[in-house]
Amino acid sequence: QAAGAEVVSVPLGGDGRLDIGQVMARLGDRGILSVLVEGGAGVHGAFLASGAYDEAVLYYGPMFLGGDAVPLTGPMGLATVGQAPRLRRITTRRLDDDVLLRGLF
Repeated sequence: QAAGAEVVSVPLGGDGRLDIGQVMARLGDRGILSVLVEGGAGVHGAFLASGAYDEAVLYYGPMFLGGDAVPLTGPMGLATVGQAPRLRRITTRRLDDDVLLRGLF
């Protein structure tokens, strides 16, 4: 707040985390129509479960980082390929050694 940021309180959902629907509603009330969500598996799992995504932009690099974590965790509980949300209208672009994949839900 001292640096000029606005702090907005948002209620927690039943899982003890921020209610994504409320977060998006508060942003929409302020005229914010596009949000970059950068986080780990739990954050993205929660956003997918809430239905808040309409587009995914994924960057892939030619290296592997991390440990035993699964790509998505949280309320979605993606146990099978059939349960996984699928992208449509997919485009790809090469950025030097990296690849950008973009698609709509």
